[in-house]
Amino acid sequence: MEIKLFEHYDAAELEKIDYRLLGLVKGKWDFERGAKTEKFFTDPTTGKIKVRVSYIYVYLDENRKIIPTHKVVEWYKEDGTVGHSVNVLVNYSIKKEESVLRDIRQGQIDYLNKAAQNLEDQADAMPVTPTIEVVQALIAGQLLPPSVIDVATYEAFRLGLYQIVAALESMFNHWGSGIDNYVSRQAREFENEVINEDNASYLFVLSQISRIPDIKFPVGLTVFQSIMYQLKGTIPT
Repeated sequence: MEIKLFEHYDAAELEKIDYRLLGLVKGKWDFERGAKTEKFFTDPTTGKIKVRVSYIYVYLDENRKIIPTHKVVEWYKEDGTVGHSVNVLVNYSIKKEESVLRDIRQGQIDYLNKAAQNLEDQADAMPVTPTIEVVQALIAGQLLPPSVIDVATYEAFRLGLYQIVAALESMFNHWGSGIDNYVSRQAREFENEVINEDNASYLFVLSQISRIPDIKFPVGLTVFQSIMYQLKGTIPT
């Protein structure tokens, strides 16, 4: 039986009740650059959204520093419209705020590490020695970067993904101290090391495609651009 929030509670009552105790199915947080963006609570029978929790942020230091300012809670009616919402000012102590900011920075690094694993999974899932028809179908489905135009370039791309993954582990160890300092106190050492990297092997990996073009990133992302996006929010055009 569907949980009908506004048949049982008025707006004032909903604000007082912990939405986590309404018998709803709790979803996972979505993240953007390590920061929590939104989470949904859905009806266990219908799957309809009943509560949405989200955060609003300000971006300082040329988008490097991400600070939460407001928490928004929205309660939904049965027809899918928002019946009531509250926008609460986030008022962290200095210690709590630094902990939250540190978690955001760690989330950015975790994302980059996960992205490397995703590249390996992508390579594992790609057909070995496919026909030109299969390659053309993948290209038509926008599942491959623009550089892949035939079987030869497809195979080079597939094998290159494994090379990137292997190199990234070495590169992250190479930048380890800078990464630790970035997470602990937002030092720019890691950013500067990536920008000023002069190892030819690492430079090659940094230039390789790590994300094919999509709606959010119209020209895709190289490994270098993926790192800069996490650190500075830069979207190449």
